[in-house]
Amino acid sequence: MNCIIGTNFSGISLLAGIANCSKEVSLENDICLHPITYDELQTRGLKMLNHLYSLLSVYSKFIWIVRHPLVTAIKHHKKEQISLEQSFKYWVDVNTILWYFINSLLPEKCIKVKFEDILLEQKKSVKKFFDFIEVPFSPKYLHYGDFPQPSFEGNTFKKGVIDIEQVDPECCDMTQIQEVCKDMHLDVLATLGYEID
Repeated sequence: MNCIIGTNFSGISLLAGIANCSKEVSLENDICLHPITYDELQTRGLKMLNHLYSLLSVYSKFIWIVRHPLVTAIKHHKKEQISLEQSFKYWVDVNTILWYFINSLLPEKCIKVKFEDILLEQKKSVKKFFDFIEVPFSPKYLHYGDFPQPSFEGNTFKKGVIDIEQVDPECCDMTQIQEVCKDMHLDVLATLGYEID
C-alpha cells in the first residue's frame, strides 16, 4: 500500500482523486491519505519521527506532498485560529521531520511532489506519480475535474517563489508577514526548493 503524506490537504486530496481515476488503483486497498495536522504535531511532538518510522510496517511507498510555506501558513493561520508565527513554525517543523524521514529511506520508497508542480506541470507530475506507484499512466487522468487554478500567476508561482507583495492584505498584515519571513528557517525552504522574495 502507498501513503500520500504531508501538511497540504489540497494536494493530498487532489492526488488521491487523480489516482482514483485509474481502475487499477483503489483508495481502500492501494492508497492511504495521511495529512499531518497541527493538532497531531502538538500531540506527538518529538515522537512524530518515531510515528513515521512505525508507518514503514504498513506502507511500502510514500508520496510526500509539499506546498509553498507562505500559502500554507496563511491558510492554517485562518483555519486553525493560530498566530502566523505558530503557523509558519508548524510548516517548518513538520516538513523538517518529513525531510529527515524521507531522506532516510531508499529512493525507490519515496518521492517528493510539489503542489505547484501538480498544477502547472500536470502531465509530468501526474506521470511521475503513476510511474512511482507502478500503475500505467493515461492522459485521461489529466482530465480529472478538480484541478484548482493557481492562486499566483507567472514564473514566481512556478518556481516556488512567492513575492509577499502578492499576498492579499485582507488575510494578514503585511508587516507581520515580513517580520515572520525574516525569522523563518530559510535553509529548510531552500532544501525543499522554495524561497520568499
